[in-house]
Amino acid sequence: MGAENSTGIATSSTEFNPIVSITDDALGQPSRTLPVVEIVDLFRAGKHRQLVTEIRETFARVLAETGDFKAAKKAAAAAKKKLPGVMTGGFFHARGDKNLEIYSQVLCPDVDGLTAERVAIVYNQLARDPHCFTASVSPTGSGVKALCPTTGNAKQHEQSVAAMAKYFRETYGLEIDPACKNLERLCFASDNASDWNHAAIPFDPLPIEPKVERVKTQAAPSSIRFPSRTQIAEQILGAIQWTDESGFCKCPGEHLHTSANGVKDCKVMLDTVPTIKCFHGSCAGIVAGVNHELRSQIGKAERLAETNPNYSGIAIEYLGAEAGQLTDDLPKLVDAADFIAEPIDPPAELIEGILHKGSKLVLGGSSKTFKTWCLLDLAISVATGADWLGRRTIQDKVLFLNFEIQPHSWQRRIVAVAKAKGIELLAGQIVLWNLRGHAADFRQLIPRIIQRCRAENFTLIILDPIYKLYGGTDENAAGDVAALLNSLETLATQTGAAIAFGAHFAKGNASAKEAIDRISGSGVFARDPDSLLIFTQHETNDAFTVEPILRNFAPVDPFTVRWQYPLMELAADLDPSKLKKVAGRKKEYSQKKLLAAIAETTCENPISVSAWAHLTKTPRNTLSDYLPEMRRQKWIEITGKGNNARQFITNEGKAFINEK
Repeated sequence: MGAENSTGIATSSTEFNPIVSITDDALGQPSRTLPVVEIVDLFRAGKHRQLVTEIRETFARVLAETGDFKAAKKAAAAAKKKLPGVMTGGFFHARGDKNLEIYSQVLCPDVDGLTAERVAIVYNQLARDPHCFTASVSPTGSGVKALCPTTGNAKQHEQSVAAMAKYFRETYGLEIDPACKNLERLCFASDNASDWNHAAIPFDPLPIEPKVERVKTQAAPSSIRFPSRTQIAEQILGAIQWTDESGFCKCPGEHLHTSANGVKDCKVMLDTVPTIKCFHGSCAGIVAGVNHELRSQIGKAERLAETNPNYSGIAIEYLGAEAGQLTDDLPKLVDAADFIAEPIDPPAELIEGILHKGSKLVLGGSSKTFKTWCLLDLAISVATGADWLGRRTIQDKVLFLNFEIQPHSWQRRIVAVAKAKGIELLAGQIVLWNLRGHAADFRQLIPRIIQRCRAENFTLIILDPIYKLYGGTDENAAGDVAALLNSLETLATQTGAAIAFGAHFAKGNASAKEAIDRISGSGVFARDPDSLLIFTQHETNDAFTVEPILRNFAPVDPFTVRWQYPLMELAADLDPSKLKKVAGRKKEYSQKKLLAAIAETTCENPISVSAWAHLTKTPRNTLSDYLPEMRRQKWIEITGKGNNARQFITNEGKAFINEK
């Protein structure tokens, strides 16, 4: 590589200001250099603001129209590639790691795939972190980048990135894109940056672990008929290019990758503990889930520990005492006639007409709509047998896991709610687990919660906020969200408690959408829980329409509540149908006229939103505001995904046009 350090050692002094190379766009060669401190000025100058705004609008529009994060990134990619790129690794005479001349001792952590709410949180975390020079929101608005110093040299760059990734994972539960280990990786210019922190503390590279010679395992006896590790891996991952006991495959989370894919980016290793490793970091949540599934299936196939001792470790690790047993742990097949012969009593109604014991409840609402206050009210109500939102509750023991509120504020909230309800809390009614600063991926945390709670006989377990358990989870990926909700199902099953948590709406006014579609991220969030209470802003200030969506109860009509600190109170004087509307919608655009313009479209001959907007002389963003309601009314349907998404009118839509 032949690269030298810029200063010999990165320090926290104001003299640390190495040179980095700049490209004119994503495909260009280095054309100029810039002292690293001046990156803040480059980003803030406003020269690229118009292009960054275009990128963010495109990304947000496609994400809103399709709900597909990958499609949104793809739609914005062409414009993003026009931005200048900062080669934070140092001074390069050409693209490519081998062309590094002077190493900068600067690392560029990249956290991507975030919701708008998470972007703000992560930006503030990194901007204030003692290891960061500066932080900025990415051009798409869906990620955060930072600059951090290291004491390492160019040959230690990967170890420096590993130390940085370990720190952010353990401190904030963030997964850094592994592509950050590439010396030549570009950091695209944005339109914002936090103030430069000259006192940033450098990361020391992690020591290189000595290579341990692995002892190859013997093949299982032919008399044991279970699928081999390679067969199981191929069943889960598809085609694998094998090289001995490891191979390269298509990453199960490839749709989340934020950079180009290579044939050797994702590797599966089967010689010891089966493991999938991917070069990209944006897929970490899915890879972790598939790793668990791979190990679980191999463990079950190799549970004959005494006959196949070489593989007993993985079986025991993932199956526990079950590893040595041959019994089928799934429920038996049951004849329907036998199943209905004996009546099954339903579980107790924890909240009258809303929630059974052992079920899952979600409170959906936009940001800062008092979801935590409502959940706290629910906890105190169940713990004392008090009414909640006008509904009777069963008194029993409650656990509240608080991942967000600081102790001093949390204490004041509990006192305020109990006082407002005229309740004195007694010992043993509510157990608090204050985990602010200790949030972790649900795959690590849920088993620990189960272990702590099994003997406590909780009737209700509340987790708030749920996004603190995401870790590497992509809330827009159905597989990721299903894995999270399955873990909550396991928590309910193992403890016998009902599970409640809050979920936020997508950005913007949600009133035009169906209630079940207002929650941000994958639709699994809204379709998995047994009970949902959707809180949507009413046209009256500080009031909300609550729309119950219930799987196991008779339908409950929408009702209204009003925020009167510190409680939500029933507001029978308000009409639940009067939801807050999108501000600024022009009255002259009638839905009938908009639909009439596409009356000749069909599934085989659909129309794009852009063409529809042009046809009706309607601003595209205005037309997009009408689409969710049109889909909800089944007046239009969508075909295709991402940039290929097209709309066409339905028979219901044609009937609506002809109504007088």
